[in-house]
Amino acid sequence: LVHLRDGSSGKPKHVETSAGAMLESSGSIEDLNHELHGSLKEDTSDDRLKCVRRISLVLQGIARKLRLEGEIHVFGSYINGFWTGGSDLDVAFLESETSQSAIVLLKQFADEVTDYGFTQVTQIFSASVPLLKFIDRKTNLELDFCINNRLGLRNSQMLASYNSMDQRVVWLG
Repeated sequence: LVHLRDGSSGKPKHVETSAGAMLESSGSIEDLNHELHGSLKEDTSDDRLKCVRRISLVLQGIARKLRLEGEIHVFGSYINGFWTGGSDLDVAFLESETSQSAIVLLKQFADEVTDYGFTQVTQIFSASVPLLKFIDRKTNLELDFCINNRLGLRNSQMLASYNSMDQRVVWLG
């Protein structure tokens, strides 16, 4: 299960997927993208939403391949309504049970993401929230990927709530 919010309406969208199964049965990114395309046939003109869904599904599949229990969550400007054309995509993997340090898990993801359509992987482990930066090869969208950043997710939801109450909040961002 991947949790997203429609960037234009802010409404929650949930996508049920078997991305882990797709990764296990698929040897190439082309095969994975083909299967993901079939799961994303929902009629929407929002290419950004489709892109975020695809990326979330791929990352959820990588987590399953690594045998990690948890969910992928998009947060930051995409969720809170401050997204611009130059924004990156903030993504967190929230573990069901904390099993290893964030850095260990990020290293495991770093070893996998290049096999599934991401390039230019940079490990930033000295930050207050350790993360990986990488780029989606298909869209050139930059991603910041972290582990268990529940505070970032809650703050994004709070700002989204403020934004839904008064559109002028975006001007403050």
